[in-house]
Amino acid sequence: MTPFWMAFLVALVFGVLNAVVRPVLIILTIPVNILSLGLFSFVINIIIVEITSFLVNGFYVQNFLWALAFSIGMSIVSGIIGMIWKK
Repeated sequence: MTPFWMAFLVALVFGVLNAVVRPVLIILTIPVNILSLGLFSFVINIIIVEITSFLVNGFYVQNFLWALAFSIGMSIVSGIIGMIWKK
């Protein structure tokens, strides 16, 4: 599989998981998220990244720190796109 299609497949799976699984995890972890002042959202993003890594052959995340870096990067990009989109 070419890198373009691999990136497309990872983005598609990640997007579907973000739309379906993430809201369920957010609701289930509301108390922990409140106690951590929202920082537990990064853990939820890491879980989504790890599930994506499990589902897509050829895409893997080496360890927890790389999943955290991916999660932080996605949060930054999502925030920037959200700010641009609102204008």
